[in-house]
Amino acid sequence: MQAITKANIFTSVFCLIVVISWGQDPNFSQYNNIPIFLNPSLSGSFEGSYRAIVAHRNQGNNQFNEPFISLYSSFDLRLPIRYDGKVLNDAAGVGVMFMQDKNSSIGWNTQNIYVSGAYHKSLDPTNNQFISAGFQMGIIQKSVGYSNVTFEDQFNGTDGYNDPTNELLPSNNFAFSDLNAGIQYSFMTINQLGGFLGASIAHFNKPNQSFYQNNLLFVNSITNRPLPIKYTVQSGFQIPVSEKLQIHPRVLAQKQGSHLTGMVGMNIRTILNDVSNTSLHFGASARPTFVLGNEPKIESLIFLLGLELNELLIGISYDAGITTLYNGISGRRNAIELTVTYMGRYNNDDNFCPKF
Repeated sequence: MQAITKANIFTSVFCLIVVISWGQDPNFSQYNNIPIFLNPSLSGSFEGSYRAIVAHRNQGNNQFNEPFISLYSSFDLRLPIRYDGKVLNDAAGVGVMFMQDKNSSIGWNTQNIYVSGAYHKSLDPTNNQFISAGFQMGIIQKSVGYSNVTFEDQFNGTDGYNDPTNELLPSNNFAFSDLNAGIQYSFMTINQLGGFLGASIAHFNKPNQSFYQNNLLFVNSITNRPLPIKYTVQSGFQIPVSEKLQIHPRVLAQKQGSHLTGMVGMNIRTILNDVSNTSLHFGASARPTFVLGNEPKIESLIFLLGLELNELLIGISYDAGITTLYNGISGRRNAIELTVTYMGRYNNDDNFCPKF
């Protein structure tokens, strides 16, 4: 009975991984703190010279023995544009991003590495409005381990799954190229009222992500599984309430294949010390989801706490799952996420770039 239970757990995890790998990219709740993944036009979209970010997301720890882990790191530069010996208000951005999504139950691992470039065009002499456009190219590598996976025909009839299997297993490691692009408009007024509106398209080259793509024994519907294009729209505002208090309403909408998801919420920024640029951020959001053929639902509520210490930003968030998943896996999916951002050679707040 123990072997059967273990096999069922592995089967559930494997089925969930297949659904995710053929349907959706990883979701981060602190999406403004993974800017290059959110929208390539955000490469170099900050006031300073360089920016380094790391993020860690632990998801599904309450459902499986081994949770899904998502790791993100990026480094980007903001480069001033010079023409005829003069420094223009425009700027260019270049960046590199690494992301990993894994579950150790069956050795599932997806690794992404991208390089990004963006141009930020100033729209007025005061340098408070920008239109940005960016492009991104990279490599995605997928792998899965078979040593921990058991199949029905391996049951020995008594107490274990140690017989050989007749399953036709594909190659467990392959890679493919990926292309993404995005645009964004942002503004910031002299009284610190700011806003942004951006849109991006990911995987527009529709790369084949099937493990069976080189296996001639299977039908085309299995060997040819294009990674669905992901469309993203994000918007938000910074609204000053007083000299020490700001509110940040924001919304995110994403569509990938038959999945539609997003986040709606608001953060509050309390300035604790103007001299040391110390602020406290806290907020809450909801993540609605919809899958074609199913009823829409609120998947989770997200709570955020962030600390801003001059060039250093530290954020921690918790996803409280309130509904079960669409794919039949029981339980509610909770997650905890930690982000750390460092912006070097900080200048000023003329260009609005959301921090959380």
